[in-house]
Amino acid sequence: MESRIRLAGREDIPALAIVIRETDLYYRSPHVQTIEATIAKLEALDFGGTARFEMLLAEVQDGAAWQPAGMATLATLFPTTASSPAFFLKDLFVIEAYRSLGLGKKLMQRIAALTVERGYSRLDWTAETSNPASLRFYDTLGAQRREEKLFFRLNGDALKTLASEG
Repeated sequence: MESRIRLAGREDIPALAIVIRETDLYYRSPHVQTIEATIAKLEALDFGGTARFEMLLAEVQDGAAWQPAGMATLATLFPTTASSPAFFLKDLFVIEAYRSLGLGKKLMQRIAALTVERGYSRLDWTAETSNPASLRFYDTLGAQRREEKLFFRLNGDALKTLASEG
């Protein structure tokens, strides 16, 4: 089956919304939305325009049509220790039906190429320790585990509380 990986633009919002919904369903997110609601949010964020993130779209050819099969979400960071930009990979997801096609690796290869093309110093991401298959996958790419780092998150009431204290 033929596949392709490309930077997504505004015209790809409907395809991205399909993959985002599949991601939410796979991870049993409490925030699963309709495809239409996700389209509206991506449009409101001006994805493909001034949005502060980029997405790669993985597609597979089904007859004459290209079908959405996966995605990666990237944000550009400026780590002061390197004094050059870096990518942070927030999400990498391939729809279950397409997982045997090597799309995860192709997405990571394209992200690595973009990182090098733009002169960025590195690519960082997190992975769930409860998903040994993804950990093995990332190990095969030559990625270094940074176990001295701990991932933190503020959201919900804790985020609002801290924000109101200022």
